[in-house]
Amino acid sequence: MTIHSKAYIFRQQQLLVDHDFQLPLVEKIHDDLNLSENGEVIARDLQEDELVPEGYQLVPIRQLVQVWSRPQFEEASRAVQLLGWRRNHCYCSHCGHPAEQHATQYSMVCPSCGYSQYPRINPCVITIVTRGKDEILLAKHTRTKTQMYTLIAGFVE
Repeated sequence: MTIHSKAYIFRQQQLLVDHDFQLPLVEKIHDDLNLSENGEVIARDLQEDELVPEGYQLVPIRQLVQVWSRPQFEEASRAVQLLGWRRNHCYCSHCGHPAEQHATQYSMVCPSCGYSQYPRINPCVITIVTRGKDEILLAKHTRTKTQMYTLIAGFVE
């Protein structure tokens, strides 16, 4: 019996979903990034030369904010961030040797010098500006095509 995992499959910032915005169930492969201890939830990149499977589409991850529940969107956000981290740390920053994904941790380990690279934690800030009890200041990005308004936020360096 083949075991299938719920898969967050990304090409850049676009996620592979069916027309009801549901994730595919796929067979796990060696390069998958485990998002759950038991391997029931994985993440992987859809390579540029790979075709989008029939019945599926690539959707910008931000579009899912309006469709998915908060836990679903948080898991998708975590998946895309961890995949980006793994892509950007495929070589050891100390000696330049190709790094390997640790079997049980979110760590890229150098088999040559033993150095481990972990995902960065980027603190951020979000501000709620209110006036009275029933007004809140929201912002809309000028390049956004949707009518989505958000709180004022940013990363802390």
